[in-house]
This record gives sequence, structure tokens and C-alpha cells, in this order.
Amino acid sequence: MASTSSEHKCVLCDARMESKPALQEHFRDHANGKIKPRQRRPGYLAQEVARKTGGPAPPPPAQDVSWQCDSCTETFPTVTAAITHKFKVHPNSMTKYYCPYCGQQFPLKMSFDLHVKTHKHVGDINETPCTECDAVFYVNKARDFHFNSVHSRSMSIIQPKFCPPPSMKIDVSQSGEMRSCYYCHLCGTEYTVKYNLVRHLDRHDQADRDAVPGDVIRCNRCTSVFFNERAYSAHLLRHQDGDLFVASEEQRLMVVDRVDQDLDLTRIPNPLDRYVPGEGSAGPRQRPPAAKSRSKRPAERGDDSAAKSVRAS
Repeated sequence: MASTSSEHKCVLCDARMESKPALQEHFRDHANGKIKPRQRRPGYLAQEVARKTGGPAPPPPAQDVSWQCDSCTETFPTVTAAITHKFKVHPNSMTKYYCPYCGQQFPLKMSFDLHVKTHKHVGDINETPCTECDAVFYVNKARDFHFNSVHSRSMSIIQPKFCPPPSMKIDVSQSGEMRSCYYCHLCGTEYTVKYNLVRHLDRHDQADRDAVPGDVIRCNRCTSVFFNERAYSAHLLRHQDGDLFVASEEQRLMVVDRVDQDLDLTRIPNPLDRYVPGEGSAGPRQRPPAAKSRSKRPAERGDDSAAKSVRAS
């Protein structure tokens, strides 16, 4: 049976091809950027679900609905096209809309208005402004959601939470990778990834994290510091005969394969540097050569004894 053009349909732009080779060539044009993918028509997903499940087809959406960009007067047939246009053409636009009932963020005023109509608030409305911006919310839960999703992430970068430094103990994984050990100063839990310890500290109460320790206990074997006797006792159970330790931070850099570091804003290049005349401003910025693995540079360590100078407890 001869194949028809309906059997060779592009899933990106709904174009129909006469043969399979023609469809393959059409896909290559999409991949090379010769053809711009067309946005899905309104109601496409609902119609596809109804077609696959055999349910009733939803009514076709109104065709006269157009989405206007907040930064210009250009209109688009779909909200996806309007949002994509705003982020690409107006990247410096900082206008955002927050739902006063749930705290969700919307980049377009039209999508924000349609979302607010879905809420049916019952009772008195108490306007609660955000302490970090000009957004106003009607429910405290919405304000908390907004703060955690918008401001907490920024504050965690500018003012990172307190996290104890790595101990002198070195853990060897099953694959032979040497990793630093981190300990919670409040309960003594052990981690080999600093990010996991930071997430663990969020489980402790804010009052416990901010409280001034009444007694600071330091482990004589790995130099870890704990704020209570219970955490220190739980930590001692982690030590075993044959544990490995480093003597200094310089030795840690030579032994540990991956060293966790905090975000240093001074290491982030400023976008204005490429436009300001000065050293390195002429021409495009060249990518520095990739550094070789430390495990493949024995000369940097001195000799094999330097790499094995980790002392056992």
C-alpha cells in the first residue's frame, strides 16, 4: 500500500511530507536552524489527549485571543510565543507579577489576570506586603511561598548559611576516591558532600542554628567542632581504627580528588569587562587550557611518599 503524506508529518511544525526521505531532510533543516519551529496551536495538548484516550474532544479555543508583550505592542497567538519573545527581545525587563493568593510568578500581565480569576477567595482580605520587594499578598502562605522561591535563593548566594569546614578525616569510597568528611555541629551526622550537609542543616530549627553554644567541644582526632555533648558522642562513633587523616589543607588539595568550595563572587567575570578597555579586553575572551587531573601529575606531589603521607589514626 502506497504511503500518503499524512503518514509523514513533522512533529515540530505539523508539516506533511510526501515520503520518509523528505521528512528526514525536513528534520535536518530544523536541526540546522533553517526552519523555525512553529508554536503549538491553542488547545493542542487537550486535543491530543482526547484523541489517544478516546474521550470527547474539547471545544476549539477562540481564535481571536492574542497575547501582547508587556514591553512592546507586538502580539502573539500563544502565551508561549509571547513569553519567549519577552525573554529574547527584552532580556532586561524586570517586570514580574505575583499572585496574591498563592504566590506564583508570571512574566505576562495577561497570564497573571487569567490565573487570578481561578482563585475563589472566601473571607476578609488582609494585604500583607513582602519585606524584600513591593509585592502584596492576601494570604500569608502566598507571601511565604514567594519569599522562599524568589528571595531565599538570592540571599543564600549573597549570605550563605553557616556550614562547618571539612574535618581532617578522609573517607575512601568503594571506587577508591578520597573525599573530605563533614560533620554537623548540632547532631554529629557525617557527610562527604558539603551540599548535603547544608541541606541537612535546614532540618534543624532556626533557633538551634542561631543559638550561642554553651560549650564548644573539639575532636582531638579530626579537629571537628561540636556545640553539644550529644553531637560529640555521636561523632565519636564514626571513628574507627584505620581512619585516614590529612595534616594540613595543602595536603588535602594533593590527596582529595574533589574539593568543595563556597561561591566566590570575585571569581565571576563581570560582563562589562569585555567592553571596558584594559588588559584582556581586545578581542574575544579565550578559554583557558583545561588543567590536567592532579592524579596524573606526580611531579606536583613530589613523589609517591608525599601522596601517601596521610597519617593513620
